[in-house]
Amino acid sequence: MIAFLFSDETSEQVERAFYSALADAPGASSFRSRVFEGSLLMQRYAEHTTSAMRNSSGTTWRMEVDVRTFKTTALDLAQCLALQRHTTNDDALPVKLLRNRLWCIALANCPLELADHLDHRFRTLTRYLGYVEVDLGNPIQYDLFVEMLFHRKQLDGYRIYEAWPEKLKLSDDFPPYERHAAEEWEFETNADPLPVRASTSVQGAKSKLRIEAAQSRLRRSLRSRVVRKALDGDAPFTLEAPIDQEAQLLSKLPSEEFSAESVRKKLTYYALNSKHEVGRHKARVFAETLGVTQDEWLYLAAQISRNIATGEIYNVRQDTFGLKFSVRLDVTGLNRTTATIESGWIIDNGNIRLVTAYVADKNQQHRNAEPHSYRIEAPNKQEAYQQILDLSHAAGAAAVEGLQPTPLLLSMDGRTCIISDCGAAYVIVPDARRGFARWLLKTGAGTRGIRGGAAVSARVDQSVERATAYAEAFAKVLRENSIVCSVAAVED
Repeated sequence: MIAFLFSDETSEQVERAFYSALADAPGASSFRSRVFEGSLLMQRYAEHTTSAMRNSSGTTWRMEVDVRTFKTTALDLAQCLALQRHTTNDDALPVKLLRNRLWCIALANCPLELADHLDHRFRTLTRYLGYVEVDLGNPIQYDLFVEMLFHRKQLDGYRIYEAWPEKLKLSDDFPPYERHAAEEWEFETNADPLPVRASTSVQGAKSKLRIEAAQSRLRRSLRSRVVRKALDGDAPFTLEAPIDQEAQLLSKLPSEEFSAESVRKKLTYYALNSKHEVGRHKARVFAETLGVTQDEWLYLAAQISRNIATGEIYNVRQDTFGLKFSVRLDVTGLNRTTATIESGWIIDNGNIRLVTAYVADKNQQHRNAEPHSYRIEAPNKQEAYQQILDLSHAAGAAAVEGLQPTPLLLSMDGRTCIISDCGAAYVIVPDARRGFARWLLKTGAGTRGIRGGAAVSARVDQSVERATAYAEAFAKVLRENSIVCSVAAVED
């Protein structure tokens, strides 16, 4: 299968040039092939719902394109096509894929001699980019060039058959070709079958993993999971669109995760506060069941942060304050007992805030929940600190294993390269005069931070994205050991 790429969606001009060149090719009068055409819809892989509404008038939702997933898809395609038979410019194609909608005409049955003939003729067109031989063993390419392109057109000599709901006369726009309409059932009966998916190629397997990793960032986010849960339910709700109606990039959209400050306030001032008029009852149960008190709020916050990704979202409902929802999740206490807790959240003005948290009733407890805690118990502080450091690095290494960073373009010496964001990330532990921060500096396991405290570098390679993932996993271990810290990323 050969696909011819053009930089703009000027379909009528492209079709005229295509059939004119094809008519002059040797053997054109007997050539037969199914034809595929349309825009390359890479954005389909990057779409996600950012706002939705259900009322008496029905359900509506708004889709946005996640720029990180789109870049991953486009540049992965550029890298793959450069390894296949092609006549495109390796430097220009990645830029075109990112900045333009590409129009494509593909022939399922196209000998290379014919492809070269058409390529030679198309070189006079300023919008022509070249042709590529499609890897049918690459699931991404099969979707883009076969499934997502319009493929109800069959070429048979100088006749073009097109599928239509009913028979009608079509204009002869591409002489010497004659266009004929066929009802859809008749067309599918007589047309060539669609190209068959080949066994997944080595490069195809890499592409699939890379795109799935990018898509999973959206699927795992708390906000996206709440939207899907709301859309699956029956209750009326409204999840307001972002203030910037023209925002297209994820960086401009409301946060996909919850506010860490709202968790701190709700735990320290309410759910773990033994002196709060209402919260003291929840605080007593937290202490009795999990051994967690107000002084250990950071441990509980870290457990919530880590386990909410697998928590059960339910009871999505709307009131005058915003869209509320509940999450049931398992946490392991300081006493090594695992219990299910109920947490209530609200989305208002794009922010996700914790409203309440308490230990679930007995009939809501997950009986088979496995304990999982990063909390370290050691006979002395020196041993504890060393074990915490080792476990933090292990968690960081596990977080980046198999992580595919978002690619980007770099122009250098007139050439375009596809690389990852370069840089490093650091875990900052404040107040180097005492505790873990002082131990880091004393043992050489950390360096003095630019703004004070101790810093541990998380540079795993040149990718700032992988380094940040490493640092965030590192920080979670520290927080479950009640060590206050923050993560900072620096791009090179």
